[in-house]
Amino acid sequence: MLRILDASKLALTKLRTRKIRLTVTIIVAGLLFGVVVFGLTVLRASMTSIGRFSRDTMSTRYLLAYSNHNKDQSELFYNTPQDAKDRILALHKQHIADKKAAAKALGVEYDEKSEKEPIMKINQDDSGSLNRNSWAVKTFLKQYTAEKNPLKPERIDAAAKRFGSSATYRVQDVGERDDGSLDVMIGGREDFQRDKEAVPEQLSEFVSTAGYQTILDESMLNYYFLPHRVHAASNEIPVFISYNDAAALLGKKPLPTTASPQQHIERIRELRNEASNITIQVCYRNNASAHLIQQALDQQRTAANKTKNESDAKPSIEYALPAADSCGGAIVKKDNRSADEKAMDEKMQKFNQQFSTENVTPQQAKLTYRVVGLLPDAAYGDDLKGKLAGALNANMPSRWIIPKQTFEAGAAKTYVPNILTTERRELSGGLSDTTIYEFSDAEHARAFYHASMCNNQPKNKDLCVDGVSNFTRPFGSNSLVIEELQQQLTPILWYSLLGVIGVAAFILMLTISRTVADSRKESAIFRALGATRLDIAQIYIMYTLLLAGLITLFAITAGLIGAGVIDALYSADFSTAARYIIMPRDLNTTFQLFTFDPRIIALAAVSIVAAALIGSILPLARNTRRNPMKDMRDE
Repeated sequence: MLRILDASKLALTKLRTRKIRLTVTIIVAGLLFGVVVFGLTVLRASMTSIGRFSRDTMSTRYLLAYSNHNKDQSELFYNTPQDAKDRILALHKQHIADKKAAAKALGVEYDEKSEKEPIMKINQDDSGSLNRNSWAVKTFLKQYTAEKNPLKPERIDAAAKRFGSSATYRVQDVGERDDGSLDVMIGGREDFQRDKEAVPEQLSEFVSTAGYQTILDESMLNYYFLPHRVHAASNEIPVFISYNDAAALLGKKPLPTTASPQQHIERIRELRNEASNITIQVCYRNNASAHLIQQALDQQRTAANKTKNESDAKPSIEYALPAADSCGGAIVKKDNRSADEKAMDEKMQKFNQQFSTENVTPQQAKLTYRVVGLLPDAAYGDDLKGKLAGALNANMPSRWIIPKQTFEAGAAKTYVPNILTTERRELSGGLSDTTIYEFSDAEHARAFYHASMCNNQPKNKDLCVDGVSNFTRPFGSNSLVIEELQQQLTPILWYSLLGVIGVAAFILMLTISRTVADSRKESAIFRALGATRLDIAQIYIMYTLLLAGLITLFAITAGLIGAGVIDALYSADFSTAARYIIMPRDLNTTFQLFTFDPRIIALAAVSIVAAALIGSILPLARNTRRNPMKDMRDE
């Protein structure tokens, strides 16, 4: 019986021969397993970093945002069914008849041609499309929405509760009424001559949504309040804005691309300390008020351009502009109307109030938005920040957010519903407001998510209705997505590892086969001297294990060095991006891409040894069956 020590010495001798072949085998097989070590190390470190950054955030909660959409309703404006057109035309006809009767009773003039046609046609052959500005179309859409939504919020609430929902939060929008507009007062002053669209870049977020903001339950915003809790006054609207918007509103120049992580940390600290000083003053005017302001402007221009020879015709009412910092109504300088004209105007006012969907009485008000919290920056694109955001984004609304309880206890009492409204706007698509459901664990949340997507067979009868599409997405964090990604990656990683083991086993089989073939004469002599098949096999098994050891050393070294290099190159950038995206309380938290995990090392070592032993089976089996005398004669 050959001793293990002797077998090891003989195996080591074989390693010293055919060095080029040995080197190529170690490098090729080592790189294959090195990639596995690298991937597992970076993935493990990344998941640990995500957990570290997400501690104490909404990432610990399982929240799903749900809304639904009528498939047919979105096509109403482009392919309107004839029965819908008939209903709209009937509403339009009845509306005109009602207005004619009221005009006759009040003794005022009414021209039905002033009404916006509900069906617009380009030519006679055109089937016509809906006019969104028509009273009849607006009325029809409200009716249609109420009729075509079998998935009422109460029905979804009950279904979510059966799936384990522990809490329900309604998401509302609040903004200007349809009969008015909000104009940002730059420096606290209203610029009557300025184009309403021409606002400073830092306020583009506010203006782009026309002041239409999202209202969220405060329990979802507690993490984002400023460190020193700022309380908005009763007439101030509390608002959460992004860090980018806060920096711009505070007049801070963007940090250079070469800024260090410490500079980014200091910038975040500055924003957290100074954001409470940010207020945005806005002037609200309904259309009637804006119309009088425009009249005042027109009269002002006319007076400035009037020559001496022109007649001094006076407008029925002469208006002047209010003080720029007041957000007041147009000032009546002089009323030149006769008593009959005043009486007729009063009758017309009553007529308009009866039928107009707008408030025909001039109305204006100064609103103040106060920043009480900061939200993670939304990041998109192919850069590092954009890619990281795709995985870690808080999935918060991109618009500014108003905390529900604070708003309802204060400013809402002043501004809703006369100036601001929480009613849903254009009804051309979604049937329901967004509702957020909270679940106690990922399992229940995932079950509701998949059921609401209606991809399962059989479909859930409470959540799936023909003609209605559901939209369900994670809210507040991607914790559910990350967990699901981990679950999906696990079998992929195992299959990848098995594939690498298979490829490596084949490579090692070729190497061992060549080594065995090169040693036929040597093996025959050993057999002639009395060595058994087991003794010969023992030599090559030791050779295989030594080869596996060298590959293991190379693979682990290459994989860890690769992960270390990636960590050195990108850790600082990832940390900076994560601080803006997740906003940890501890700004010194770092995002690491390297970790030394003994389990990964052990897995790699076992896998390489397994691949080597699998690759040695066939060559050893063939070698032990060979006739030594024949091998010597052949040699």
